[in-house]
Amino acid sequence: MSAALDIEQGTESTEQERFALSEAVRLAEHGYALTPVRLTRNTEDGKKVARFFLNWRRSSAWSNDPAQIRDWWATYGPCSFAHGCAANGTEGVDLDANRPAWWAEQGHPTGALVHRTPSGSVHHIWAADPDGEQLPQEAGATLGRGVDARNGSGLFYAPGSYIEGESGSYRVEGELPRREALARTPASVLALFADRAERSDRPADGRITFHDREWLRARYAEALERVRSHDVDTGGYRDKLLGAGMVLGRLVDAELVDRERAVADLTAAHLSVWGASRLYSANRRDIDRSLADGPSKERWREDPGPQELTPDPGREAGPDYWARWEAQFGAQASAHGTNGGTGGRVVRLKRASEFVMRATDWLWDRRIPSGSLTLVAGREGDGKSTLMYTVLAQVTRGTLAGDLHGTPRNVAVAATEDSWEMTIVPRLAAAGADLDRVFHIEVMTSFGAETVLQLPHDLAATETVLREAEVPLLLLDPLMSRLEGRLDTHKDGEVRQALEPLVALADRARCATVGLIHLNKAGGADPLNAIMASKAFVAVARSVLFVLRDPDDEQRRQRSVGLAKSNLTDDSDVPTLNFTIESRTVGEDPESGKPIMAGALAWGAESSRSIRDMITSASEDPDDRSAVDEAKDWLDDYLTQAGGGAPRKTVIGAGRVAGHSESALKRAARTLRIEKTSGGFPRESRWSLPGASTVGSTDVSTVGSAP
Repeated sequence: MSAALDIEQGTESTEQERFALSEAVRLAEHGYALTPVRLTRNTEDGKKVARFFLNWRRSSAWSNDPAQIRDWWATYGPCSFAHGCAANGTEGVDLDANRPAWWAEQGHPTGALVHRTPSGSVHHIWAADPDGEQLPQEAGATLGRGVDARNGSGLFYAPGSYIEGESGSYRVEGELPRREALARTPASVLALFADRAERSDRPADGRITFHDREWLRARYAEALERVRSHDVDTGGYRDKLLGAGMVLGRLVDAELVDRERAVADLTAAHLSVWGASRLYSANRRDIDRSLADGPSKERWREDPGPQELTPDPGREAGPDYWARWEAQFGAQASAHGTNGGTGGRVVRLKRASEFVMRATDWLWDRRIPSGSLTLVAGREGDGKSTLMYTVLAQVTRGTLAGDLHGTPRNVAVAATEDSWEMTIVPRLAAAGADLDRVFHIEVMTSFGAETVLQLPHDLAATETVLREAEVPLLLLDPLMSRLEGRLDTHKDGEVRQALEPLVALADRARCATVGLIHLNKAGGADPLNAIMASKAFVAVARSVLFVLRDPDDEQRRQRSVGLAKSNLTDDSDVPTLNFTIESRTVGEDPESGKPIMAGALAWGAESSRSIRDMITSASEDPDDRSAVDEAKDWLDDYLTQAGGGAPRKTVIGAGRVAGHSESALKRAARTLRIEKTSGGFPRESRWSLPGASTVGSTDVSTVGSAP
């Protein structure tokens, strides 16, 4: 069992780590919603640095379920947790270590929930009044340095949190009240801040809070109207477009408006001013950028000076979703929704003749299609990652067999299980990759904390960076960790919510998207049934590659990769490839001087066995496997003596006489890739060795029944 799962028993863990988990569970049991975070100290300036694992602005990032807290701990390892004011409907005052005496002089109550930090600061947290007066969102700097207010957009690091590498933890002072029993913020505290910071009807920072949403809802129509009412003879249009997009972006981020609706409404407002011929590429980028920037930018709150719109009539709509919007709205954009659609949506019929047929492009010939989702499945340690980093390396050098052969290209990777410094980059170096062409996908929150890529939430931003870097291959390692935590990976409908938009992105960007995925514990002979979680993973993927150790290799060094599913090619003639993994020195640690080692893939010969046969063989007991091997030898000799082929019934009958069961003969036939044909009158089925001609073959009645 890992240290993360076994931490409560104290094995392989520190006292701080054990205390952090126990306090997080205790807070959850008392109704407080938390999100996982890792706190470290910046080595340059000594300031505290927070790394949030989830997008804390989204409701799915918060939970007061103890089981979810434990699951996050098991997923991310020992970590701290944050208490979100918006998630808990709270607000509070943060006093630095030198201010408690001043606080006592004010004669204010200590509050319903109080906890102390390792540095001696004190947090006082109350329940906010969503309909009444609240603390200001900005720090109370005018009250003196070290007195800060926190409300809907603020965070407190939860009791139990600690800074890695340092002693001391955040601790509750006194009793821990239940969240629903928290007292409201005292009037005396509100009065203390009231004359220090004027409240506005606008949010004071750029984040959604539980009491800002109505303000944003009221400005949805107002923002669109600013665009629609633009006078084409004046300047400043682009800023109106960006400003409206940022308001809509906040609503999308708060899950109050669907992103497609926001894009549709903003596009319609733009087209009502300029007409369908004026949906320039610059405007498309502005709409995308403003929606993405909405949650973090403050520019929309002020009306900037006039800025002339520079049209870009030379660029046509590309093969992406903007082409769909252009076709949907056309010159009648201003009247969208008149056919009964709601929320700015229009239902149309499109003739099949309007689609342009395309041939399949292959990133890796007949194995990884461009513009589609491919799964690479296998057990941990069987070589999935090493295989894919070798493929990545070949793409960067232009040496991979496929449509990009001879053309080095960029690749992108979203990986969190392995260290980039100690594992991923050494693997790429061992595979001979051009490291300047490999990009690590980083996701940053609006306040600079690093988090992980989440689907489908980060799809739009991901598509933008893939297009900018002209990336034909995206690797998600592993795929399961890239899905938002709120999605149940065992439910088909929820998995499709994430995967189908991902497939659409891959198609628009013509980017082969590959997800690594593990197997369930039960295993089995069918490779597709062995893949973990929902069947939707296999159903949505157009190609599934399977990696496993060769069951017949006693040393367990040889691995094989084969095609388990393909919707785009005949998988029967795609050979299984064998490979081994060898240790290779790729450099020297600049500090310690130790050699840097990494696994490098070495290709072997092609295998005549299909990946299904190898999985079946791996799942058999030794006696069954031996029976198939003996049947294979007999069948090869029998058909060779018969001139290469014979009627199926005759082969099965002779095999039974020789002591081989029909099931063993059938599996032996699959292993030998026996060609099965039928013809004549009456119709007769024949088995033939691969490539063998049965014309003029020996009369099988004269062939012996034993090898």
